[in-house]
Amino acid sequence: MKPVHRTNSGQSLVEMVVAIGVVTMLVTGIIVATTMSLRVAGRGQAKSRAVKYTQEALELVRAIRNRGWDNFITYDGLWCLTKDGTWSKSLDNATCNPNVDTIYTRSVRFSLGTSATVPPYDVMTVVATVAWADPVERQVVLETTLTQWQ
Repeated sequence: MKPVHRTNSGQSLVEMVVAIGVVTMLVTGIIVATTMSLRVAGRGQAKSRAVKYTQEALELVRAIRNRGWDNFITYDGLWCLTKDGTWSKSLDNATCNPNVDTIYTRSVRFSLGTSATVPPYDVMTVVATVAWADPVERQVVLETTLTQWQ
């Protein structure tokens, strides 16, 4: 009887297909994880800028208040604030166009009020908002109350 020679060429082909499948899945997983990580980092960077621009708006508001209360109380309603610090009254008292880096919309709402313990028009509530699309609408809002302290 002659010895039978078996070939393993079919088995090595199956092993190669399985190995390619495993490598493909690993590479796909790494690409997806990297893409998601970059997207999250980009959102974090955009939010950090928005917080910076919002804080800057409140600092500019305080500077206006420090120059004189009588001028400060003329700011009432919604105002748009550009990156270079230029103020413009919102035409419809509801919206501003993107005005910082063509991405962010920075607005400041002034609300004149009174407190129970001192004469009228001694309190101004200020709400600074920076909004952007990423791809959904996002925003950072900071609020402060300023008084006539001088």
